[in-house]
Amino acid sequence: MNMMAKAKIAMAEKAAAAKEKLENLDIKAEKEKLYANEYVQKAYDFKQSAKHATPRRWISEQMGYPLEKHVYYTEDGYINTLFRIPGPKGFPEAAGAQGKPVVLY
Repeated sequence: MNMMAKAKIAMAEKAAAAKEKLENLDIKAEKEKLYANEYVQKAYDFKQSAKHATPRRWISEQMGYPLEKHVYYTEDGYINTLFRIPGPKGFPEAAGAQGKPVVLY
């Protein structure tokens, strides 16, 4: 038997083993086992609550930081978006009141 035939037989055996494992898998039990992990549940809850929001804005609001969104166009036609936290936590009115201006070039 040549090397190619041996490789095909090995691949067929692996595929059959994977198919058998998949057929015997209890998905509901596996999900319950996974969600029993506290960290996985927290990550899942975070993902679900952020599902319909702009992630950057949602995260900054949850953490108490103000957020600015700036859209600018380049000479070659690209549209870029820049997000900026303009001030300290919990003080949206302080945005831009102190510090030096930021220059992008």
